[in-house]
Amino acid sequence: MPASVAGFVVGAVVNYWLNYLITFRSHKPHGPTFTKFLVVALVGLGLNTLIMAIGTMWLYYLFSQALATGLVLVWNFLCNRFWTFKEIAP
Repeated sequence: MPASVAGFVVGAVVNYWLNYLITFRSHKPHGPTFTKFLVVALVGLGLNTLIMAIGTMWLYYLFSQALATGLVLVWNFLCNRFWTFKEIAP
């Protein structure tokens, strides 16, 4: 459990910096931006868990994981694009 939590935290921090610097080339302040990013990531973790729990009732676990990964990937990108890193026009 501690290793899983540590992996999530390290992954979230690295993912934040890559999105901030490369994907969205943001100039927003880090405090509120990272908070929004973390909310999106935690909801994504919950969605992944829910999709896996429901999906494995009817599907082979690898199919459930592929479905969960794809849906959460889209969720994370869209939320970060239109909420976390959205630049406000001057």
